[in-house]
Amino acid sequence: MADADLASIMKDFIERIEKMATKQTALEKQIANLSIIVQGANKGPRKDNPGDARNSSSNNNAQADKNSSQMEEEPRMERFRPLANCKQPELEEH
Repeated sequence: MADADLASIMKDFIERIEKMATKQTALEKQIANLSIIVQGANKGPRKDNPGDARNSSSNNNAQADKNSSQMEEEPRMERFRPLANCKQPELEEH
């Protein structure tokens, strides 16, 4: 193998390593940003920001009202009707 070929291979190898290091740095920054976001989300409701979705019980109450209205529209047994039509496996007697 000629020295020129070896030099070209080494140059390509170094370029690939530099690209990988750049990608790793970018990923580390993204992970750090996600960590900050998760920490903020784990703090719970923001009392000082009335527009924040995590802020008030009114959002929770609205969701509960929505869920209860869905329950009224769809009786409990109706939701499980497809399961009632399934063929039940036969049990072997020992």
